Amino acid sequence: MQAENEKLLSTAIGKVLKKLREKTGKSLTLFCYEYSIPTSSLNDIESGKPLNPKFTTITQVLRAYGLNYSEFFKMVEQELPADFMVIKD
Repeated sequence: MQAENEKLLSTAIGKVLKKLREKTGKSLTLFCYEYSIPTSSLNDIESGKPLNPKFTTITQVLRAYGLNYSEFFKMVEQELPADFMVIKD
């Protein structure tokens, strides 16, 4: 069950970041170049790969969009099922 939750969360984070980047009209390569973000890291995150992205990578991306963590995770929450819980009993 925990692995399923991690996959749902990774997918939701990736969806939100990809939507935000696409709104800029920039390719992944150009966006990463402009904001000094490793292309492979953002590609993995946007693809929803279950991983633990570096805090600094997420921070760089959010700065590029002018978002704080609260705003970002509200967007992520909208992509998750209504009954989603990080840890289920």
